[in-house]
Amino acid sequence: GGGGGRPPLFFFWDEAQDLDECMLAVVDIQRKRGPTAVVLVGAPAQALYGFRGASADALRDTARFGEADTEFALARSF
Repeated sequence: GGGGGRPPLFFFWDEAQDLDECMLAVVDIQRKRGPTAVVLVGAPAQALYGFRGASADALRDTARFGEADTEFALARSF
């Protein structure tokens, strides 16, 4: 693959509960360019874009991204 230059140290995606197949591919490409720390942030209960192919399951799809090194859950929202 192309995409010259050094890979980013961090790849941060907020509202990840609304990722669709195209956006998931972008995340996967960046992860494979490594050594990139991929951070996905989102709340499955807040998914809004299922009508355009987004899936709240994207956050739980460990088969696609491999097992997460760390998972954090917020106990309460502010």
